[in-house]
Amino acid sequence: MVEHGFVKVERGIVTRKGRYYVRFEKAGKTITEVTDATTVTPARKERAKRIGQVAEHRHVSKREQRVTVGVLLDGLLESWTKRKVASLASASCQLEAVREEFGDMPARDLKKGRMQDYIDAGATPAERSTRSGRIAILKAAMRRALDNEIIDRLPAFPKRIRNKRKGHMNPEEFEDQMTRFEGVDVDAYRMLYTSGQRLRRILDLRDTDVDTLRWVVVEQDPNGNKQRPEIRLRGELRRIIERRLRAVAAPGGHLFHYDGHPISGGALSQRWKRAMRDQGLKWMVHDFRRSAYANLLNAGVDTLVAERIIGHKTQSMASDYIQTDAIAGAMDAAIDARDRYVAKRLAATGFAVPVKNSVHEEVNQ
Repeated sequence: MVEHGFVKVERGIVTRKGRYYVRFEKAGKTITEVTDATTVTPARKERAKRIGQVAEHRHVSKREQRVTVGVLLDGLLESWTKRKVASLASASCQLEAVREEFGDMPARDLKKGRMQDYIDAGATPAERSTRSGRIAILKAAMRRALDNEIIDRLPAFPKRIRNKRKGHMNPEEFEDQMTRFEGVDVDAYRMLYTSGQRLRRILDLRDTDVDTLRWVVVEQDPNGNKQRPEIRLRGELRRIIERRLRAVAAPGGHLFHYDGHPISGGALSQRWKRAMRDQGLKWMVHDFRRSAYANLLNAGVDTLVAERIIGHKTQSMASDYIQTDAIAGAMDAAIDARDRYVAKRLAATGFAVPVKNSVHEEVNQ
């Protein structure tokens, strides 16, 4: 019998152009592989050997032997692009760093020790953390390949190292910095520091995003993997938004703008970095987010409620069981407590007098 150029010799053994091939089942599929056999007897032995490898989950196909880490990274990058993940540009840069180090290596040859050596080569804890994050990208690429049956197993991976930054500003430190800025920049920085939201989310806000009946910034669809939760406008947050609503250049316009022109996140970040560099400080714009969370915890707010306010993507499963009305009330109380904590701390350190109208009901008067 001739099939696609193959001539059947016996069950599971075929020939084509003088070469012997063996056929066997793997994961419900029929695999045909070439052998070095020149007669049927060694071909039988090769087939039995490969059937045994499949049974012991040790079989590696020719395709799997050829696939490189670079091919797996290509697949991951394509997936990221289709999903329009947030921070695609920076994530792609990290992926390319992985490709430079491991791209030409056969995926089957990747071992835990090789990856650990790469991490340990970092000169500082921050660099080792960055390298560990790149290994996490490699792990994601290999998991995707496993799901798509491009490879049949994963290697062991080193434990993830996270560079847990502790950078946050106390209220008096923040107020001291605000004396160095002016105009809409101050409102933007105050909104970031008080709300704990990400820079791009705040700069994208328009007047249509504010519900003035409920006094909230409405929840928006996530930007990639970045959450955009509802922002409850009470106390300081409401005062900031009220100022920005009065300053909107035209209906539907941005809340934070320069004469009607949107503010560049890069420009705002650079102004902050320049001010920090001039003072020999290392605070980053993202430290506003950490500061907002720290202020909530220092005000005695439960971590679950603080996570909801900040909009952390990963929250305790217990948060799913809190009734909507209950969590809304808890969030309002948390924001009020946070405002009282900040005002009290500023008064104690001589930076400001506590704001009496810090709770929502009094602001309405």
